[in-house]
Amino acid sequence: MPYQTSPEIDFSSVGLVVDVPSNAIPTGGWSNSLNVRPRNGSVQGVNAFANDIVLHPTDSNIANGEAKAVCQFTPSGGDNLIIAYIVKGVNGNGSVVLYDTGGSGNSRWNDITNSTAVNVFTFDDDYPPQIFVFNQLLIVNPGTDAPPQFTDAKVGAGSLAPIPGWLTDSNSSPIICRILRPYNQRLIAMSIKEEHGAGTSDDVYQPIDFLFSSHITTISSLTAVQWTASTTNTAGDAFLNATPGKILDGGQWGEFFIAYKTDSVVRVRETGDTSVLAIESIFEDDGIYSTRCFANIGNSQHLVVGNYGIYIHDGQSERQDIAKDLFKDTMYALVKASERNRTFVFQQTRDKEVWLCLPTTSNSTTGCDLAFVYDYSSGKIHKRTLPGLTDLFETELDGTLKIYGTKSGTTLQTLSNSVLESGGYFERQDDNLGDNTKVKCINRVEVNSKGSVKIALTGTQHLSDSKTYTDVTFNPATDHKVDLRTSGRYMNLRVSMNGTTNPELSKLQFKVKAMGVR
Repeated sequence: MPYQTSPEIDFSSVGLVVDVPSNAIPTGGWSNSLNVRPRNGSVQGVNAFANDIVLHPTDSNIANGEAKAVCQFTPSGGDNLIIAYIVKGVNGNGSVVLYDTGGSGNSRWNDITNSTAVNVFTFDDDYPPQIFVFNQLLIVNPGTDAPPQFTDAKVGAGSLAPIPGWLTDSNSSPIICRILRPYNQRLIAMSIKEEHGAGTSDDVYQPIDFLFSSHITTISSLTAVQWTASTTNTAGDAFLNATPGKILDGGQWGEFFIAYKTDSVVRVRETGDTSVLAIESIFEDDGIYSTRCFANIGNSQHLVVGNYGIYIHDGQSERQDIAKDLFKDTMYALVKASERNRTFVFQQTRDKEVWLCLPTTSNSTTGCDLAFVYDYSSGKIHKRTLPGLTDLFETELDGTLKIYGTKSGTTLQTLSNSVLESGGYFERQDDNLGDNTKVKCINRVEVNSKGSVKIALTGTQHLSDSKTYTDVTFNPATDHKVDLRTSGRYMNLRVSMNGTTNPELSKLQFKVKAMGVR
């Protein structure tokens, strides 16, 4: 029987599938991959992170510290893009720094940390700090041993101050909230800790407590905010006690607020009457894996990493599990159990991606070293490395997408828009090429690729056989194929990037001859 050319196989059509046997993956799917993704009809590399903004030019405590959280902030009346970030200083205390992208010299950095004792905070990996903009003010919630703070009107050195009217315990000490989030014209504080006196013996933790402030009606001001309920305001509190799990996070969803517990999901809405808020439990068979493990992906939908799956819901009783038989089991098995609370979700809106960032069992950083990336416009998945990130934030500067990240080290990270991670690859293993009974001999692969790539193909007789790959470089400027020779019942393909060259590979064809039935 002569050699025949197989039908074209589109290797950008399916993406990564890791929770089913490799010989059962749909045609074009990958059984393994790293740092490549299916995008725009081809297999492409993923953008690389690089060092960017130093944490501080002169303060050694901050400069040699570790950034923990980041967001965009432009003060009221300002013109330039300001990057706001929280740093764990060398002394272990938190600092909040503003970086002016339009400034010059050392004046670009502004340390707004308030050193008054009640404002000093430290860190706990189980309760990461939050930093966000609300009502044109920068809000910082340490999440551990200090109350929520905000920028006052001048946004200068030491300008962070406790939120007005903040609640205190019976010892007149400010209470601690693990999570603080905005909702409509109010703030929501969840998972409360009362520290009382010195030491931890008298601490009181109320993990299902849900506090809400009064409505805030003055632009760029929190002066009138109240937290203690009365007949003249809309503040109050509730216990989310329908299930025993603790509150881990929450966020806006259309007109509602969704609170995520370890074991359930709760919907909150404004009533417009004296009841103020109505609270309804919508799921009681799963909640959220860890703090920061959800994203608002538009169309009034949240994507959530739960304890038993990754799901999309619309705040009603229905939800869609997007990871079952695709990557769920593999992803959970990779997480280092002792560091699970470092996991977080990041939404990359330009490419309609949600990154499920996690510390793997081999992680040696203080953040996350791997992300499963879900393209929610196509349903495809890929996997990429991370440089130990603890937080990510997306914004725009002069028409260009900017993604800033925090990690251990002396600089903020920026995701490049042009440079790719080197050496990315995908594999398709145990492919019988449509016939499980015959031994196939392949002597050529036709390659449809704009960039140079490395092709490796090896045949095996049994599904349990080990695979040994030998790369052959394909140069699209001079070649349309690679010549090689291998035989077996099953074919095992690896396509690798040639350094940082974007492969833009779409389809492959194989020159095949059936050798007979064995």
